[in-house]
Amino acid sequence: MRKLQEFWYCVAPQNDIPLYRGEALDNNVVTDLIAFLNYYRDNIQKTFSESIQKALLHNPKFINNIRLLLGISNKRFYLDMTYLAHISTTSAGERIVAEKREDLTKHSTAWFVGKLSRKGKEE
Repeated sequence: MRKLQEFWYCVAPQNDIPLYRGEALDNNVVTDLIAFLNYYRDNIQKTFSESIQKALLHNPKFINNIRLLLGISNKRFYLDMTYLAHISTTSAGERIVAEKREDLTKHSTAWFVGKLSRKGKEE
């Protein structure tokens, strides 16, 4: 099976892959979520999207805590993010991910956190 076919084979609606195991929102997660909300509140931008982008670039590790809060499985998250990364472009029209769509690679949640961490340091 080609990588692209494998990707689409693995993609399914959330209800079809209920892999979220209900991880507990422990004190560390709650503390981090409060820190995220405080940073968000203190750094409101023109649009909601810009505000979220700024907060996630400030601390990309918030992604995992938000995912837990929303009850999204790690697999569902990284499949959705991989799909979005491959169809999205920058304002200059450049693709966000350099690999060809035929060579689609499923990127882990950690890959996206790392990518955002590097991006945040550039700005």
